[in-house]
Amino acid sequence: MQFSNPNILWGLLLLLIPIIIHLFNFRRYRKIYFTNVKELQEISIKTQKNARLKKLIVLLLRMLVIATLVIAFSGPYRGEKAQSDISSDSSLISIYIDNSFSMEATDGGMSLLDIAKKRAFEISRSYAVSDRFQLVTNDFNTKQQHFLNRDEFAEEVEKITFSPIVRSLEEIQTRQHHLLNEYEGNKNSYLISDFQQSTHQLEQFQDVSNISTVLIPLNAETRSNLSIDSCWFSSPIHQVNELNRLFIKIHSSSTESLKKIPIKLTVNDKQVGIANFDIDPNSEAIIEIPFTIHEQGVCQAVLEITDFPITFDNQFYFSFSISDEIGVIELTDNVSNNFLNTLFGKDSAFRFIKTDLNRFDFSLLETNSLVILSSVKNISSGLSESLHSFVSKGGSLVVFYPIATKDESIKNLLNQMQMPSPMFLDTISTRFEKIALQDIIFTDVFEHVPENMEMPTALQHWDVPIDAHTDALISFENGAPALLRTPFESGRIYLFPFPMDDKTTDFPKQPLFVPTMLRMALMSVQNTPLYSTIGVNPFVAFRNINIVGDIVPQIIDKKGFSFIPGVQNQQNETRFYLYDNSKESGFYTVSTGTDSLYFALNYNRKESLPECFDQSFLEDYISDQHLQQFKVLKNGNLPMAEAITLLHQGNFLWRWFILAALLFLLCEVLILRFWK
Repeated sequence: MQFSNPNILWGLLLLLIPIIIHLFNFRRYRKIYFTNVKELQEISIKTQKNARLKKLIVLLLRMLVIATLVIAFSGPYRGEKAQSDISSDSSLISIYIDNSFSMEATDGGMSLLDIAKKRAFEISRSYAVSDRFQLVTNDFNTKQQHFLNRDEFAEEVEKITFSPIVRSLEEIQTRQHHLLNEYEGNKNSYLISDFQQSTHQLEQFQDVSNISTVLIPLNAETRSNLSIDSCWFSSPIHQVNELNRLFIKIHSSSTESLKKIPIKLTVNDKQVGIANFDIDPNSEAIIEIPFTIHEQGVCQAVLEITDFPITFDNQFYFSFSISDEIGVIELTDNVSNNFLNTLFGKDSAFRFIKTDLNRFDFSLLETNSLVILSSVKNISSGLSESLHSFVSKGGSLVVFYPIATKDESIKNLLNQMQMPSPMFLDTISTRFEKIALQDIIFTDVFEHVPENMEMPTALQHWDVPIDAHTDALISFENGAPALLRTPFESGRIYLFPFPMDDKTTDFPKQPLFVPTMLRMALMSVQNTPLYSTIGVNPFVAFRNINIVGDIVPQIIDKKGFSFIPGVQNQQNETRFYLYDNSKESGFYTVSTGTDSLYFALNYNRKESLPECFDQSFLEDYISDQHLQQFKVLKNGNLPMAEAITLLHQGNFLWRWFILAALLFLLCEVLILRFWK
């Protein structure tokens, strides 16, 4: 047993007072003469013995009362004293408050964030006015890099609100230790959090010898949560008056099955779809909402459910575009070939340009998505370089490979873009046989393929090997590829190993020609991601952006707040860095002076997973890993000041000594009252 205030033990000298009183408390007796005192003498002897015993017991009880009271006030405790003593006059305290969205959960009608703020305030009041405090939250703002006095700390705690930013334990402790290690003194750090398993990796704990770390886990009454996790389309192609199939992943952490939960879809402030879903306990569900858009342009969409008390993940934002026209260019030596003109030229969804190879304006590549080399036997070095750049920036190139040519300019272009080149010419007439129906090019094109479906035939074709980067979308009956696709940087190349003329193949006259060419054109549109995640995606990227002169781009949120992003031009795209300026989910606009670009941000869904490390698990982990400077605060019903003192200095015993003193006083009263 040790004492936090051992000087008070000098008070044990007070034990002399009852002893002195006992020794000098002599009573004078009068003598009374009786004729026969024999019986009186016997009574007197017995009475004197009882009185002497009674006085000795009372004396002992009074001494015990004084001794137990003195010991109680000296602060007795069991256990070894921690390195940092909160009674020190030079303490440095760093307190981390988890203000992530998982702290929206409640306990006793209060959010965990409000409870954490209350705990932090109580901790600060447990220290001396002269001590200094650092406040750390997930925001990591500049003010959190300095120590504050106790009143300033309390003011900053009151300002804390929920943040979409997620921090790891390594980031948090590095932030705390960096400032604590700049100064001398007793150093204490506190981590007040729900210790969510999805965001807190316990192996990142940093056990530093000169810093005592206290974990204060907070537990919610219930960890039930329903969240929208993500969404995607069945196809990246979006057209006016065409059906779009949107899929949504829903995650439930409830212990009960949920039935008939509504989810609604709003596009440009108009509700376009709604669905009801059932979901099992602690599981995920995939929901489909089909809808149709009747106007061209940017579509800003919101998915929404209703769930409490965690609400940050009830909305999910995404955006997509429905283009007015898709630019298609046909480069040919045979102007009489009208197959592609018949297909694209009369469709308002496409802007079709057919041009002679020798009259081609290279600048047209900047405004079109698909280039088709239909009946071309050779290309110039300038065109080859332009097509290479076009594909690398995200364009799509379709090549119908010529039969009768000794020029290798097209072959060299294919090799530069990692497309396998033709090896030898197969002069045997071969029929198309196999279609990769699961590929995105043919998804939803055929409900089923009849066994007797009429397939195209090629009278002769080049045999092209397939490597790991190349897909065979259509194959001949002999197994050789009839249509190949290879990705190259941000674009893709398609290769038909035969020319597009009716002397070599009837492919342009067969039903398969139309969906194949249409899907390649539709897939050539460069779609930006549906959404980005705050704290995960540091930038948003767009292709073919034109920033004119000295104009400084700005990003504007839905409330009209604007900021200047970092801008970086890559080979294929322009990146706009958000830094920490975008902290709210919703829609944002990038203004470049000439263009307005749109994107959607969502909160990190890691915070939607409610599983947390509880107090007993943290204690076991600290013990198993031998983290000497770590402790878990057992608050219970004690005031925070006492709980912290108990944690740092051991198991206090003063209550037991107070109870003993009261017991001794009670015994004295009973003896004096009933011992006659």
